[in-house]
Order: sequence, then C-alpha cells, then structure tokens
Amino acid sequence: MTSELRDRLDRLRSFVWWTAPLYALFVLAGLFASDFAITAEFGILVGLLTAFALLDGMVLVQIRAISDRLLSTEDLAASRRRIERLSRLLTWGGAAFAGLFLLVFVVRMLSRSA
Repeated sequence: MTSELRDRLDRLRSFVWWTAPLYALFVLAGLFASDFAITAEFGILVGLLTAFALLDGMVLVQIRAISDRLLSTEDLAASRRRIERLSRLLTWGGAAFAGLFLLVFVVRMLSRSA
C-alpha cells in the first residue's frame, strides 16, 4: 500500500520537475511575442510564471511532508486524499496557466496585427 502511494508521489514530483524547464520556454515565447521589449503583457506572463513556480514549490513541500508521514501506516487514507488533492491542484493549475498564457499570447498577437 505505501509503495503505491510512494509511486504516486514520485510521479507527481517528476511532473513538477519536468514542467520546470518550460518556464524558460514560456519566457522566451513571451519575449518573442513582445518583440523583445518589456511590456505589460510580458509583465503579466512573468507574474503568472512566478505564481505557478510558487505553486510548484508548495506542491514539492507538500510531497515531502506526505513522504515523511508515509513512514507510519496509520495515515494511509489521509495521505491518499492529500495526494489526490495535490494531483487535482496541479491539473487545474496547469490548465489555468495554459489558458491564461494562451489568452495573453492571442491578445498580444491580435494587438500586434492591428
């Protein structure tokens, strides 16, 4: 049972670490979209990236806390619920970021062509 939960935590941890390099890609895309100038849209993008980097950091801290609690088998059900909440948080957070990034990018591209 604990090995299943540890595997789930490892997958969550690797997902967070896998998405971290994407921040650099988003910054480069934002710079390209703003013609390599610091604009309000680029500031919004950096703000979003900062918020989601903090979210990733919070998730990593929670993963560490859950991993430490898995040493005792008493809290397996509670740990499973916490892992599921973290999974949903990452899923919805990623979807929100993707939507906001797309919105800023489209607004910038539309204002560029006008």
